[in-house]
Amino acid sequence: MFGNKLKEPIVLELLSTVLNHRKTMNKKSPFSINGEEKMYNLYSMLILIDAIIKYQIIVKSDTYFETFIHQLEKLTSSYKNHQELVIGINSILGDIIRVELGLSDLVKYENKRKVLEKIYDRYIVNGYCFHSFPSVFKDTVEANGIRPKNYKYPQEVMKQIAHIFKNHRYPNFIPQDLLEKSPKVYLTDSPLMAYYYAISSPTYFCDITSTSPYMKGNQYDTFAYYRKDFKACRKNLEQLGRHVHLSEKEHKIISEAFKKQWQKLQVNTSIPCIAVIERRVVGRNYLPDIDAILKNAKKEDFVISMARITDSRYPDDVLEKTVLSLDFTVDLFPEYKEIELGILKEREEEQAPVVVKAPQEIALVPLQEKKEEPIEKLFSLEEEKALTKQIVKDQKKEKKLLRKKKKEKVLDNKPPLSKPLFQDENTLTLDLDFDEIEDQDEKPVLLNEPVNDHGYADVFALGGLLCIITGLTLILIFRYFGIG
Repeated sequence: MFGNKLKEPIVLELLSTVLNHRKTMNKKSPFSINGEEKMYNLYSMLILIDAIIKYQIIVKSDTYFETFIHQLEKLTSSYKNHQELVIGINSILGDIIRVELGLSDLVKYENKRKVLEKIYDRYIVNGYCFHSFPSVFKDTVEANGIRPKNYKYPQEVMKQIAHIFKNHRYPNFIPQDLLEKSPKVYLTDSPLMAYYYAISSPTYFCDITSTSPYMKGNQYDTFAYYRKDFKACRKNLEQLGRHVHLSEKEHKIISEAFKKQWQKLQVNTSIPCIAVIERRVVGRNYLPDIDAILKNAKKEDFVISMARITDSRYPDDVLEKTVLSLDFTVDLFPEYKEIELGILKEREEEQAPVVVKAPQEIALVPLQEKKEEPIEKLFSLEEEKALTKQIVKDQKKEKKLLRKKKKEKVLDNKPPLSKPLFQDENTLTLDLDFDEIEDQDEKPVLLNEPVNDHGYADVFALGGLLCIITGLTLILIFRYFGIG
């Protein structure tokens, strides 16, 4: 669904470039989801993922996608801060919808209103909310739906860990709501937050191993859990244990709990999973202030009005009811490590991503609609016709040979020979020319009809033979004794 676009080479390269940009690697940002340090590049990457998913919801068509990515490349090469990045993305998306609707500009109020109404209809009324979870639960979630009461955490273990750190003056090492009997399950209407939760899910385990507010300083790898790096996560825990002066027994308890959870969650092979849910299913397909937004667009800049519609209203909304499996689709996204390296893992169950050609320099204004290129075929039209004709011809010949065998009553279990359409150069085959066989005169084969005598003829013949032998024996006896 949405995840496949992020796996396309041109998109993966863009995300990887932004995530690894050296000049902004250590740049401070006022935005931080969980208090992480060195968040600047990660947040930039999340903004781009948010933009690409919004493109798919708002624009839908692939016609402008290459141009959109090309514009993002230009934008990320020179942006000064995250606010400028978001404003630039909204401007690009709005301009694409303007072109789609055939409008001349986004200055006139009538034009702005039409574009905003279209965005509202596609993104809010017919848009989506998201729920992220570890891939180890994918089959269960798809089979049983998203049920808050079915979500169970290792609460006894977490209570023990929380108690240990509380004794060392770290009272909130594990959030209190996770220690309750019925932990909450969350939704979000933000694609940015959905992917963030997907790479950090379950968040309690990510907090314990990497992103805890107590793990500050260069000695901690706060991105270790995003990369699913077992050694780095274990090192973080050991470092924190030394810092708070854990006893040997306490360290052993935490270390064993960490290993068991890592194995249970299958973190090494975990893939970011996001359940994509229609907004109407969870009652989030309406903005109560939409009329005011459209009215104020007359005096506001377009990108500000658009942001009032597309910005998140429910970044971490509590799910109160069950979402049935028919009401959502589970989407698989690229791993953080794959984006970081710019290389996708090969997975047998997934189809290879569609390769997108590098975009050409295209001016966005005015943007002319491009015709979609036909999918590249393996065979030409003439080759397809020839192959189809050959298949039909072979089928007819096979049927003819079968009828011939039935007519002659030849009992043969072997299938009729046919000339293969494709064969390996190293495969040895019997090459028969069916045209030559068809031209030969068919000579009928005469078979003797079986006689149904049930064996009586053989019995009579044997009896006659015995009588003759008996008669000859008596003649010899009579002559020997001079009788007759």
